[in-house]
Amino acid sequence: MRNYKQYRPRVVEVFNSFLKGETKEADLITTLSAIELNLKQGVRTEKQLWFKFFKGDTGATTVREIHSDLHSSVNCNYIKERMQLAIENSKGLQIYYS
Repeated sequence: MRNYKQYRPRVVEVFNSFLKGETKEADLITTLSAIELNLKQGVRTEKQLWFKFFKGDTGATTVREIHSDLHSSVNCNYIKERMQLAIENSKGLQIYYS
């Protein structure tokens, strides 16, 4: 499975901007969705962009799940904490499309 490291700086940038309140949630999701769309390259597929936020992360979090978690009273802070971990150690952020 390929780790799309070339998108790491952009993802870290948009996570950071969102957590600082400089970017709205809609812009965060739009940016992540644009990366996913770029990977699809016009091909109809069930593949999704997903993230492991740090080395050892056992989750596989999709853009849709990030959006959902940000609207959840239970998971909102958790997803923000995971974004913060990705910012603090950007080399640990893994980006997949499968």
